Amino acid sequence: ELFTKALESYRMTVTVRRSLGGDINASCGQLRAEHSQG
Repeated sequence: ELFTKALESYRMTVTVRRSLGGDINASCGQLRAEHSQG
């Protein structure tokens, strides 16, 4: 975030990419299997 603000202070356009789906185990378009023990 600090780097983004530094670039913006020079009037540069900044795009920040964020990974979505990590909270439901579906990041990067792939489903991850959860294995339970026992």
